[in-house]
Order: sequence, then C-alpha cells, then structure tokens
Amino acid sequence: MPTAAKLFAALGFAALGWLAAAVLGQGLPEGMVLGLVPEGAMVAGLLCGWRIAGREAGRGYGTAVGTGVRTGAVMVAVVLFGVAVWAMLEASMRRQYPGPFEALMGMVQLMLKYGRLMGYAPFIGVMGVGSAVLGLLTEKVGRRWS
Repeated sequence: MPTAAKLFAALGFAALGWLAAAVLGQGLPEGMVLGLVPEGAMVAGLLCGWRIAGREAGRGYGTAVGTGVRTGAVMVAVVLFGVAVWAMLEASMRRQYPGPFEALMGMVQLMLKYGRLMGYAPFIGVMGVGSAVLGLLTEKVGRRWS
C-alpha cells in the first residue's frame, strides 16, 4: 500500500544513489568511466527506499537510523551486483570466458574489484551519513502523514 513514507524514502534514496555515484566518479582511476551507474543507482535507490526504508517507517527513531543504513547497504550491494553482471555479460559476448562457470567466477572477481573501488572515503561518508539521515527523515514523514 502506498504511503507518504514509502514515497519519500523512494525519492530520497534515488537522489542519494545519484549523488553517491557522482561522488564515487571523482575517486575512480583515470580512464574508468561510470557509464550508466548513476541511473542504475537511482533505480536501486528507488526500489530499496520503497521496499525497505518506507516499509519500516513508524517503528521509532532508533530503528530508523539502522533501517536507513541497511537500505543504503542493500542499495550499494544491488548496484555492485548489477555492474558486475553487466561487465560479465559484456566480457562473455567477447568470448573471454570458456564456459558459464568461469563467467560466474569472473563476475565474483569483478564484484570484488569494483567493491574495492568503493573504499573511497567521501563515498562512504555520503552513503553512511545520507542513509542515516534519510532513515530519520523517513520516520518523521511516516509519523507526520500516516
């Protein structure tokens, strides 16, 4: 059922996803481009905000911070998985993998490689603080308009 908290969380985490991707783009090695990562992060934020943070609104402010951080972590994991799958599919179309098992193992290696790039301190700060604040604001919206 649509609620104000779900709508706010979805839009807020979509904006956070775009902002975090833009911040991450500043810390990437030279020659590496983001491509469609900001748009993918927005979609992941939209879905995770609606399904996780919006659904948990109304359980208290202490829980709201944890819910916001959990939503941000799931959002990062979804984007990381999506980027790794995309890169694996591109490599498999160029026949860089001898079989499907090697392609799946290559995808895991790509997730680890891209995960290390997310150790960029400003990115971690934006995601951590932004997720916690959005969790609190979602709780406030849920209490106000539900």
